[in-house]
Amino acid sequence: MKFVDAFSGCGGMSLGLRQAGWSGSFAVECETFSFETLRDNFLYAGKGWDFDWPEWLEDTPMTVRDLLSSKERELSKFRKQNIIDLSTAE
Repeated sequence: MKFVDAFSGCGGMSLGLRQAGWSGSFAVECETFSFETLRDNFLYAGKGWDFDWPEWLEDTPMTVRDLLSSKERELSKFRKQNIIDLSTAE
């Protein structure tokens, strides 16, 4: 099962989903400190909590609105290639 964590904060929901056996595709958070914590814990920690982060998505803080407006083409392709079972924005 795959998920995208929108409004992720520092990654509490992602941690719980990963511990439950889910696979994270990517996360979106606009607050810098929270995103840096998420990045340190999930992207570079080597703890097996890594996301399957797409190459086209920068690992920087951003709003969901910015993601949707700047990566529309990539998200469209991503939707066709990946089955996302859960988005925390739903």
